[in-house]
Amino acid sequence: RRAGAFGRGRGRARKRLLVYDLGGGTFDVSVIEVTGDDFTVIAAGGDNFLGGLDFDLRISAWLEQHFCKTARGGPVEDPMTRQRVHDAAETAKIALSERRETRVHVPWVAHRGSAPVDLDVILGRDTFEQLTGDLVERTLFVTRAVLEAKQLPPSAVDEVVLVGGQSLTPLVHASLEAMLGRSVPREVDPQNAVAIGAAIVGRAIRDDDPSVFALRFTEVLSSPIGIALADGRFSRVLDTNTPLPCEKTCVVPARPGEGLELAIYQGERALADENEYLGALRVQNDGRSEVSLVFSVSRDGVLSLFSRTEEGERIALTLATADAPEELRREMLAAAPLPDEAPKDKGLFDGLKKKLLGRR
Repeated sequence: RRAGAFGRGRGRARKRLLVYDLGGGTFDVSVIEVTGDDFTVIAAGGDNFLGGLDFDLRISAWLEQHFCKTARGGPVEDPMTRQRVHDAAETAKIALSERRETRVHVPWVAHRGSAPVDLDVILGRDTFEQLTGDLVERTLFVTRAVLEAKQLPPSAVDEVVLVGGQSLTPLVHASLEAMLGRSVPREVDPQNAVAIGAAIVGRAIRDDDPSVFALRFTEVLSSPIGIALADGRFSRVLDTNTPLPCEKTCVVPARPGEGLELAIYQGERALADENEYLGALRVQNDGRSEVSLVFSVSRDGVLSLFSRTEEGERIALTLATADAPEELRREMLAAAPLPDEAPKDKGLFDGLKKKLLGRR
């Protein structure tokens, strides 16, 4: 949908877009092939633990260190004062997208005797880039990985779409241009790209005459989904860039007569706990030594889980999505398959064909 803000009405020639979405809480990158009003995501990835907030925290930490050093005071401990410093850090970050330096002034951060002590410092763009350069490099690492997953060189990208307020940072812009070896224009406002794209898609869905206004989307799974093994490792069931909708069956070893408990995760890391925890799955076992589980992801990215009986009947399962206490997670790991008993794939089936998003 983000690419819809850029691609709509640009003719029938095929273009390959790189959508770089650095928002407040997460980073996502997609490679999309656009032919007329057909949008096909061919590769996607991201970092669920990287966003604009991390840039704010780097500035906040620097401001507090500077204050302690210059004002000879202790660390800022009052929650309300720390929030004011954090707000000032975000304001400074935004200002540095347009200026080489900016003043950061937070009144009454502490007091010396009965006199208030302010935080008052000039923050330059060079300092900001030193503080956050590694965060930008993390986004480039993910971007390279997404391109390499489809064996695409940077030169294969025709256009770049920047999304998210953090993508306005000059270091992000310069680093992307250096990596891709080309200019990165800002034809779409990064802060409004999602809203514009959603409006275009909404219009396409609502329009009574699909021959006049139509958009078609094909998407892929942005990161793997799987289960935790007993040794803490992550066993993938559905892999990155699987076209949506998709469905896959895996066979999990079980103790006859005992229920099966599994922890479901999504992410790229080898260790389960370093990925995003999706929830706990409990499966009743009627005495079999293995249980067939079906992982199904809809066109809109909604995960559904089923168990399959020996007769082939599918039974819907409920994924407990509340954060599991550590003790429960340890119990699930203890009951999880051993590494040499990792789930056996039975292949993708059904639902890999292109579908339209409702009526166009």
